[in-house]
Formats: sequence, C-alpha cells, structure tokens
Amino acid sequence: MNLCAIKNASYLSAMIRMNLQNYIGSMLALMLIVTLTFCRSKKEMEQQPGSISPQIEKLAAEIEANNYIGTRYMARIQSESPAWTRRQQLMSDATSDELILLSTDPNFVVMLTAFEGLYRRQHAEVKNIFNRLTHSNEKISYIKGDIYSSMPVLEYAFIYVMGYTMPGEEQPYMDILPEKYIELAPMEVREVSKNIEAYRRLR
Repeated sequence: MNLCAIKNASYLSAMIRMNLQNYIGSMLALMLIVTLTFCRSKKEMEQQPGSISPQIEKLAAEIEANNYIGTRYMARIQSESPAWTRRQQLMSDATSDELILLSTDPNFVVMLTAFEGLYRRQHAEVKNIFNRLTHSNEKISYIKGDIYSSMPVLEYAFIYVMGYTMPGEEQPYMDILPEKYIELAPMEVREVSKNIEAYRRLR
C-alpha cells in the first residue's frame, strides 16, 4: 500500500470516528432533553393546582358509594368497618388542597369527611366551610354500632367534628374525641343549636 492510500485511510478513519462521536453526543443530548422534559411535565402534573390525585378520587368514590358515616365497629363485628377506615385514610392521605376541593363535593358524606380532615389540621378554611353548613338542612345517614339514624349535616359538623354539645344533651359516643379549637360566640352557638333542632324535625 502506498503512502497516499495510507493517508487516505487514516483520514477516512478519523472522519468516521469524529462523525460517530458527534452522533453519540447528539443522541445523548437528545435523551437528556427528553428526560428533563418528561420529569418536569410529570412534576407539573403532580403539582397542578385544582386537581385531585387518582388515589384520593378512588377513596372519595368509595365513600360516596357507602353514603353513610358510621362508628369504627359496626353491629357485633369486632373488626374495623371498611367504611370507617376509608374515611380515616382520605383524611390522612389527602393534601389540604384536595380536602378543600372535596369540601364542595355534592355528596355530603364526602364533603363532611373533607371538612373533618381540615378541622383536624386546624386549617384556616374550616370556619368558612362551617358558616356554609349552618344554613344547610341536608341530612346524612349515621350508623352507631347497629343503630341507624338520619342526622343533619350541621349536627355532625357541630358535635362530632367540632366537639360542641346541644343544650340539655350529653356528648354522644365518638371513636375519636375532637379537640375544640374554634370558639364560637354564645350567640353563634344558640343559632346553630336552634338550626339543628329545626333540621332534626324535617323529613
């Protein structure tokens, strides 16, 4: 092989190596851009305001399907009620933003669960939600052990979530005793109690 051929072969080999290196570099850069874009999109999707995660949506749908609030143990069954467990899980797993969104849910069992979750966190939005409830005459199904009753949503929020009692009545049994951290004015307590009495009489 003459000297010219050797030089041409060396030049061709160098060009191939350089093009290969450029190609690999370009592919690595493209992969990095795609990865960063995907991670950013996923993070933005997860942190997007005004949305509820699939896990919490599933729990809320199951709570809506049960459509009652009950005690930890039902009838003579010694294991925890699945409905009770779902409500506790939603209150603990949902973010505060998710609970605020669920506090406007049309299903009152879901709405009260969200309200109770926010109350346990002493969230600033609790008082505003409670103010809306004072004028709601809607009722939920409440089951204590094996005893069923129809209860105004305001009664559940006032007594079972916020820890107040009705005039002349004892505090009912609760699985978890609420901490009364919102002090209502005496006039507010009288108005709420009066509304509850009126809503109890509604069918």
